[in-house]
Amino acid sequence: HQLSAFIKAGIDMNKSNNMMNIPESTYDTIANNATTTRETNQPAIANSFLEKRFNSIKDKERHSIDTSVESLQLLSIIIDCASTLLNSHLNLKKVVEIGMFLRQSGNKVDFIKIEKWLNKLHLRRIAQLIGSVLIDMLGFAQDEIPFVNKIEIEAEKLAINTLGSTISPEEWHFKQSDNGFVVNNSRQFRRHMKHSLSFLPYAPILSITSFATNFVRSLKEIEE
Repeated sequence: HQLSAFIKAGIDMNKSNNMMNIPESTYDTIANNATTTRETNQPAIANSFLEKRFNSIKDKERHSIDTSVESLQLLSIIIDCASTLLNSHLNLKKVVEIGMFLRQSGNKVDFIKIEKWLNKLHLRRIAQLIGSVLIDMLGFAQDEIPFVNKIEIEAEKLAINTLGSTISPEEWHFKQSDNGFVVNNSRQFRRHMKHSLSFLPYAPILSITSFATNFVRSLKEIEE
């Protein structure tokens, strides 16, 4: 789940704690897999209309008198995490990155703007679901995450299911068989459809768009 860097940092901060007693071999394994690099690519929104809104938000905020760089950064991290969740799975590394940003720079964030932007991008409830994971599983207080008005009851189940998953989701592709017919992995088709339907209450527009985008992308894999 790409959490080794965070675990290593936690161990290093508590090395003086004799009660920790972590075996050297375990620590070495964690240290060897730890990477602190964070993807800085522009987060993508599957819906082109909402993508334009996002770009408009960034342009207006950068030219605003009371520009809040930290607010834009937090919005980008939330969008990145939400897009990954809607497309495939809950990325725990990205959830932790949201938590770290809130702890380190949350006092510089304009949460009134964040609320307004999330509503404008139809990401209000999916952001609340992600924030609820931080509260339920990582010890955050609700007042640390102002865009969480209520804790989503599905957050804990989502996080536990993610932790229990050790197999990366298979790619969903249509392919052309030797006899010329188009075939696809029906099990993966059903899995992707079920996944998208499960998030309809949280982000109806983006859930449908993400499924449609993946469908079209898979069709493009077919040889002419």
